[in-house]
Amino acid sequence: MSLKADHPLSGFVAARAGLALALGLKNMIPSLFFNKTYIIMKLIIEKDGEGYLAKIEGHENLFAFAYSEKEAIIELKNVVEMIMDYHLEQINEERIIRNRLISTVEKYAVQV
Repeated sequence: MSLKADHPLSGFVAARAGLALALGLKNMIPSLFFNKTYIIMKLIIEKDGEGYLAKIEGHENLFAFAYSEKEAIIELKNVVEMIMDYHLEQINEERIIRNRLISTVEKYAVQV
C-alpha cells in the first residue's frame, strides 16, 4: 500500500515508519502496518487534555505527551532512544564486570 504525499494519512504513516526505524525495524516497515503476520507493536495515540499521548500497547514505560500527534510520536521515539541508550550503558558495565571476573579467575588457574 502506498499513499500519495497529499493523502491525509501520509504524514501519519511516515511518522510510524520513522518510529519503526528508531526501533531498528527497517526491514519490517511495510509489514508492521499492513500485514497482520508481522505486527510487533501497536501505537496508540489518544487526545489528552490540550495535547496527545502516544504510547505502545503492552509497554507501560513507552509513552510521551505533546501538543500534536506528530510531536507525540517524535517524543515517543526519543523515549525509545533514551531507553535503548540506558540498556547499552548497562550492557557495557556488565561486559566490564564480566571481563574483570574472567581476569580474576585466570589468576587462580593452575599453570601447567
